[in-house]
Amino acid sequence: MNGESIKVVVVPPRVCGTFKTALYETIHLSQIGVPTSLVTNSRGMTPVRVAYDSLLDSVSLEYLPSSRFLSTIMDTATRRYRTVQGTGKKSEIDIDLGSAIKSNVYARRIVGMCSGVVFHNVLSAMSALPEIRKVRNVLYIHSQPIADQIRLLSVSKRLASVIKQIEKLIVHNADKLMADNMIVAGIIKREFGRSCHVIYNGCTPAENIATERDSIIFSVNRWDVDRGIPLLLEIMTKLKETPFRLVMAGSWASQELLSWAIGEISARGLNDKITITGPIDETELFALYQKARCMVYPVYALFGYSALEAAANGLPFVMPKGSGAWEVFEPGRHGFAAEENSAPSFSDCLMNFLDEDVSVSMGCKIWNKAKEMTWEHHARQLHMLLRSC
Repeated sequence: MNGESIKVVVVPPRVCGTFKTALYETIHLSQIGVPTSLVTNSRGMTPVRVAYDSLLDSVSLEYLPSSRFLSTIMDTATRRYRTVQGTGKKSEIDIDLGSAIKSNVYARRIVGMCSGVVFHNVLSAMSALPEIRKVRNVLYIHSQPIADQIRLLSVSKRLASVIKQIEKLIVHNADKLMADNMIVAGIIKREFGRSCHVIYNGCTPAENIATERDSIIFSVNRWDVDRGIPLLLEIMTKLKETPFRLVMAGSWASQELLSWAIGEISARGLNDKITITGPIDETELFALYQKARCMVYPVYALFGYSALEAAANGLPFVMPKGSGAWEVFEPGRHGFAAEENSAPSFSDCLMNFLDEDVSVSMGCKIWNKAKEMTWEHHARQLHMLLRSC
């Protein structure tokens, strides 16, 4: 490992599983003896600092060069393509394309002076295009191609076509491709013809787990128009006469969306059944994982990082069938798999947890499974992959 240094690049900074994965990778690569720093944008860091303050204190942090002038121009030019519509509400995807342009001018200064780079998703690699063939690198892909997402959310097929070509350039020039589940690996193979190494995310298993659980259904997310909010409201309407209470934690994409959700909760008479906490820090998050009866993830997920965190704290979960978490965990043993977009199916799964013993028994099993998936193990696998470039 002599002379090695690694940079983990992740943009944009968000309170999400991808950013948290990059944080833990940086910490644990350093702990196994490889000097590692985290590289990201400065824009968007305020909520990230609130949520991950204790983790950020443990990493060497570097910021990509920024340009307020370029960012303003690019924000204005691309706003119509970054606006997502759903259930009568809008939210805006925050991507700092202006800073990405400037970062490429200084790409050698950012990543050219290290022995290896881990790019989290294509957007991160776009910040250092001139150097992607000059330094050993792993492109860690967490989701379907960006062009496909734009095609689904945007009116511009031309923009999706341009993005597709940029993605092809980056994917084909990366030394190694990595995914955290077989679903994404299959998508990349189909779309770009390259194989991905699958390395599952790690977790930090709690030393102890609760043997008593409150009647709380917990759900944590970056709440947006595509995150199953209407489905959760329908589920809780069906569970209105049970002791269950839903706690929704995490940031909201817009004030408009939050106001709509609060209005719907009130209109359905669910004020005493649903609590919206807003953003919470790691201490509050893990306290809720230990306190809740179960976790619910209302939409299909390529993996769903919160499922892994729940497992680390002995909390079984309900997720749609086919979600990536079921590659690792077993329905009926570690939680329940519901039919996608079906409030009756989700409600039936959640009703199993009216019996606290079911939660405690499943919680013990899923906690033991999580102990096999430590961040140290993830970091060592990633390090071996990077050295093989």
